[in-house]
Amino acid sequence: MHRAPLVASKRDKINIFLLHWKESERMLTRRDSTIDIAKGIAIIAIVFGHIHRGMWASGLGTEAFRPYKYVLDYGVYFWHLVVFAFLSGLFVSRGALKTTPSSYLTKRLVLFGYLYVIWQVLQVGMKLVLPSNSSDKTTVMSLLELWKPEGQLWFFPWLMIVTIIAVVTRVWQKNAIAALTIAGSAILALASWGYIGEYVGTQGLSLLFFFLVGVALGHERFQRIMSSIPLAAHAGIVAVGLFDYIYLLMNIQATPPTVIPYFTNDVGAVAMGILATVISSLTVLSLSYLLARVPWSGWLAYLGRHSLEIFIAHIVCGAAFRFVLTKSGLFSVPLFLVGGTIFAILASLLLGYCARKLRIPLFTLPRPIEQKIS
Repeated sequence: MHRAPLVASKRDKINIFLLHWKESERMLTRRDSTIDIAKGIAIIAIVFGHIHRGMWASGLGTEAFRPYKYVLDYGVYFWHLVVFAFLSGLFVSRGALKTTPSSYLTKRLVLFGYLYVIWQVLQVGMKLVLPSNSSDKTTVMSLLELWKPEGQLWFFPWLMIVTIIAVVTRVWQKNAIAALTIAGSAILALASWGYIGEYVGTQGLSLLFFFLVGVALGHERFQRIMSSIPLAAHAGIVAVGLFDYIYLLMNIQATPPTVIPYFTNDVGAVAMGILATVISSLTVLSLSYLLARVPWSGWLAYLGRHSLEIFIAHIVCGAAFRFVLTKSGLFSVPLFLVGGTIFAILASLLLGYCARKLRIPLFTLPRPIEQKIS
């Protein structure tokens, strides 16, 4: 008479254990997808920002749409590169400690250098084939000017430089050298806020601080911090942050981290720009955590996992879309901005898929080089 309850009790304990294990597994997946979703949101904003700027640079913007030009432009430029830089730093320490810092650094430098050279040639070559209406004069000699990054490709030399700084100083060790490095990057960010140069090494200087913060924090600690904040608090951050950010955009003159020609770099504008950047970046991170708990957000996480391919190829794909749309006579500003963003993302994903299937090293190192440095 007493065995049945005992058996039932053991079965209940097993079921409770399995439930706890599954719940822990689901929570781990959510924490992991938060980073991917944040990357997905950031890469969409990056693509849109370049599609939008490309439209005006090509002389395709209309007077009717001009009142919305600035709001759409700096609406994404305060945070998309900052979020991308921060997230790029989160996995540096894990990669460096998985093998050795020197081995990790070598692999990163070779990969980023290879991708930069290949896509610099491809992207400049695309401008020769599909010239725009802008005043930019691209010549065959431009293919060899590797010291002048084309478009978004400045991010690869930047990644090489900041990765060297992070690995050499071992920022993740939390010692005096790491602290001085982060402090120095904060001073550099203040001094260079709103500036982006023309040559390698003069671009993205204000983003170094956010990258190093990501390195020092690490992805595991970042996930623990995010999961320790109640859902209601994340929702509050999103609501308040979005309201404050929109208010700043509409009412206060503020300077984004990287240069926009129609902004000033006075102390007040820089201070407001830093505030807008912090508010919007935290809002995106909390929003990503909330979206990670929604089943239909998987597509955003997918974009985040393939953000490198999108980042590399979207300019070329967007230029092709612009060329076809203008030649067809169907051009309109809303169609170009929305359709161009969607097309550039999907075409980049398709190009990445084809490159993987055909083993064409457009987004990865050629196999002989990869084997040599492994």
